[in-house]
Amino acid sequence: MVSWFIRSVIQCCLFLAAASMSSAQEPCATDCNVTTSPYTQQVVAIAVSQGCAVTLTIRTRVCSGIFEVEVVAATFSPGCANNADPRLAIEAAMRQYVTSNGMQFPTGSASNTSQQQWMWRVSRPACWSVNSLQGTAQACGLDCCISYLTVTRKLNCPDWSITRETQRNTPRGCALATRQSQEVDSGTADPCASACGPIVPGLK
Repeated sequence: MVSWFIRSVIQCCLFLAAASMSSAQEPCATDCNVTTSPYTQQVVAIAVSQGCAVTLTIRTRVCSGIFEVEVVAATFSPGCANNADPRLAIEAAMRQYVTSNGMQFPTGSASNTSQQQWMWRVSRPACWSVNSLQGTAQACGLDCCISYLTVTRKLNCPDWSITRETQRNTPRGCALATRQSQEVDSGTADPCASACGPIVPGLK
C-alpha cells in the first residue's frame, strides 16, 4: 500500500514537471500588440552557395525595446538538395541574413561618444519538413528555435558586432538534419528534422 502511494506521488511529480517544462516554452512570436508594434514583412533571396539559393519570408518589428526577426516561411532552389539537407541551407541563409543586418536595424555610428548595445530576438521554426523536388519547406508544429543576440558598438569603433548569444527552445521532437543528400525523387515531403544551431558559433 505504501509503495503504491509512493509510486503515485512520484508519477504525479513527474507529470507536473513535464507540464511545467511544456508551459514554460517560449512562443515563436512575442505578445506585443500588433497595433502598437506592427510587423514589417519582406521576402529576401539569399545565395547560400553555387547553385543554391534560399528565399525567406521574414517579418520584423520592435517590441518593448527588443528588435525582433521571425522567419515565417522558406523555399529553396533544387541545387540546395544536391549535396546536403536543404534545412541546413535554410539555416545558413537565415544566419547570413541576420549577421549582415539584412533587417537594417539601427546600430549607431562610429562617432558615438559612448558604447551602445541593442538586443535582437531571432526566431525560426524548430523543425521543417522539406520537399526537395518542389523546393518547399513546411514548419512542423509550433515550436521555434529562438536566439537573443546582444549587438554592441564600442566607443569610437568603426563597426558593430554581435557579442553574446543566448539560445532558447533547443529543438525537441524531431531529428537533427544531416549533411546527407535529402533529394526526394517521388516528390513526397521528408519527415520533420531540425538544423537549428547558434547564429554566431563560439559565442556564449
